[in-house]
Amino acid sequence: MAQKSTGKVRDVISDYWKHTKRYPFLVGALLCTGIVIQAAVVIAPLYLKEFVDIIASTNPAESTPRLTIVLGFFSFFAFMAWGLRRVQFYFIALLETRVMADLNASSFAYIINHSYHFFVSNFVGSLVRRVTRYAKSYE
Repeated sequence: MAQKSTGKVRDVISDYWKHTKRYPFLVGALLCTGIVIQAAVVIAPLYLKEFVDIIASTNPAESTPRLTIVLGFFSFFAFMAWGLRRVQFYFIALLETRVMADLNASSFAYIINHSYHFFVSNFVGSLVRRVTRYAKSYE
């Protein structure tokens, strides 16, 4: 007969959220950069479409200033999305490392409160591995 797991997904997610909400600036920055990136990714192709429409409908020699402006806007939104992705990756790495360190610290602090006989057993090595995996699974 297989043993049932006593931990629930809800408990794990609530523990992750408890440690994540300690960093509201990073969470807010991730949300804001994600929204702006998606907006830029949606807007950039609209300018590319306008660029192609201008080339197809008019004489390219007459519409050079307009083409330059449209291409400039397209480049701006494309580079903005690219740059903000790099910033978002930095914020993600910063948040993950901080939360994982907090998870490790709180989990090991909980384990330390056990009795001496608990630590004498061979089971502790397995438990320490599980705590480490628990913290790393936040990624």
